[in-house]
Amino acid sequence: MATSIDYHPRADDLLELARLCNARHARPDSQFDVTRPLRLTCVDGHYWMLAGTSLANNFRFNLQWVSVRLEGQPERYRKELERCHGIEATASAEVALDRLLAVERKRATEAPEASDEEKP
Repeated sequence: MATSIDYHPRADDLLELARLCNARHARPDSQFDVTRPLRLTCVDGHYWMLAGTSLANNFRFNLQWVSVRLEGQPERYRKELERCHGIEATASAEVALDRLLAVERKRATEAPEASDEEKP
């Protein structure tokens, strides 16, 4: 079952998520065109994907976050999930969006990592 949020009813939240993602990517082909529709979708129950259009070339573009069930798992699973900027699994697109916003807001306040061009 595909769970998703389209551009409406949480357009402002989807725009914020896209802008947070854009801020950490220097290249326009790795940024969302926030004037075009965005969609948040669960992929196979293991990933949440924000899909839209690339700012540079009008091609479809997406980013994904891993989604892991933490119930009954050792504490190290939560730490690993935080390290890779994933979220705790949920079937609700509303809950996933809230969790993704929290992850990306936290990521934005952390010390900046190497930009796309500087990474090996």
